[in-house]
Amino acid sequence: RDEIQKLETEYLNLKMVGSEIEKYTTRSHELAAMCPNYSNPPYKRIELYIKGLVPQIKSMVTVANLNNIQ
Repeated sequence: RDEIQKLETEYLNLKMVGSEIEKYTTRSHELAAMCPNYSNPPYKRIELYIKGLVPQIKSMVTVANLNNIQ
């Protein structure tokens, strides 16, 4: 249970660092698969993903009003 809690905490606090969007996206997908309680329904996954983006990218993604994680 401790390991699951660590993964959940990492997922909830995941942040993009610098311009490493591919690394951030890959880790976000990995954690979403391991933490279904926080990634279902899909809008929760989208919200967590957007929350962790750097401000410059976050604003572009938010304006695009995307409705799926792809």
